[in-house]
Amino acid sequence: MKKSLLIKLFILLVAIIVIVLSGMISGLPWWGFTVPLFLLGMLVEHYQWSMKSFWIGMLAGFLVWGGALIFYERKYDSMILKKIAEVMSVDKMVLVLISGCIGGVLAGLALYTGTKVFGKRADKDLEELIQN
Repeated sequence: MKKSLLIKLFILLVAIIVIVLSGMISGLPWWGFTVPLFLLGMLVEHYQWSMKSFWIGMLAGFLVWGGALIFYERKYDSMILKKIAEVMSVDKMVLVLISGCIGGVLAGLALYTGTKVFGKRADKDLEELIQN
């Protein structure tokens, strides 16, 4: 149990680092962080680390996107976030939560897809689906 928790925390930390580093590359589109997370998911499956990949990716994406939005709010005296919130007719914290959820879902799906595309477990899941 303890080893499993350490693996999950390690993957969470690596996913956060991957998202932040891919965000630093100026030529990538806003969704560009999903490709390295997909590759990380393939690596996780290769080493057969048992984890709930979607939830680890969701948490990493939520923390990075929500944290980045709060960071930029503090850096620019909340002018940008305030204007976007006014245009969308929502509160600033609701905007942070929505943005964090969008980043979380994208990161979760990228990591989950990476673990399922080439893995042996994906073959077993497909066989179970076909049999049922």
